[in-house]
Amino acid sequence: MNEAGEHGVDASHLQDEVDNLTDRLDDLQAKLDDRCSELQSAATAVTQFNVSTSFNTECKVIFIFGRSKFCLTHEVGIVTVFMNPFINLLAPELFF
Repeated sequence: MNEAGEHGVDASHLQDEVDNLTDRLDDLQAKLDDRCSELQSAATAVTQFNVSTSFNTECKVIFIFGRSKFCLTHEVGIVTVFMNPFINLLAPELFF
């Protein structure tokens, strides 16, 4: 600006424009930082949800193995009735 003043030119409007652009850049940087923070929070929430869902799935699997003896005996009977024809058909090939 000093050189412009030496030549008789007023360059203060250029300094004002630079100041405005600097302010705008600062505002945009602050907005970007806010958005980044929001995205990090959302990513953390999604991760926690996935961990919770995985935990719930594991609990369901554990509860399946914790069934009563009556329930298991009934299910083994159903599977046996279903599998017996196949076992009888394949037994000669498997054991002889």
